[in-house]
Amino acid sequence: MRAQNTTRQTQIREHAIRRRGVRASGLGLLLLLLPLAACASMPETREPVSYAHPQAQRVARQLEMAARSGDPRLEQAQGELDALDAALNAPLQTTASEPQPAYEPAPDLSGFSPVFHGVHVASYRSRELAETGWQTYRARSEFEGRSGVVSEVDLDSGHWFRLKAGPYDNRAAAMAACAAVQQRAEWCQVTDFRGEAVAN
Repeated sequence: MRAQNTTRQTQIREHAIRRRGVRASGLGLLLLLLPLAACASMPETREPVSYAHPQAQRVARQLEMAARSGDPRLEQAQGELDALDAALNAPLQTTASEPQPAYEPAPDLSGFSPVFHGVHVASYRSRELAETGWQTYRARSEFEGRSGVVSEVDLDSGHWFRLKAGPYDNRAAAMAACAAVQQRAEWCQVTDFRGEAVAN
């Protein structure tokens, strides 16, 4: 009789354990299904955006929570949100201008003597005649390796184009070349070497 009672108690205990296990497993299954049901009932949302900046992450989370809960503060801050949205979507503009190199005006050298000297060999009424004249002078030995320039001048006698040969590093070298020209009984004068270049 005692053995039967023990067996009966054991069966009752096992049955209670099984019932609790079924109840527990059912409860666990229900807990697993609840998030899925909630997801199915919620409206479709975009995938969460990840922000590298910590403050951007925090503000994004707060705005998302406020939007879901219908927080009235969103309406109050709508103007600021619109301004921020417009500013972030506008093209980036640099406010600081690029530093510009400082240029100084060229010094006035009109009162200074020229560094190079020249030899004024002839004057013509046109630039074309002066350039033709240089083709003759440049073939002479005293002007070998030299260049020709033409400068314009207004005199009482009219507008002239002066043909000059050079350059010479110093006045003495220019005077020596001019002396060689004068030995041919031709006019010559030492001067500056300013003017427009003539093609050789």
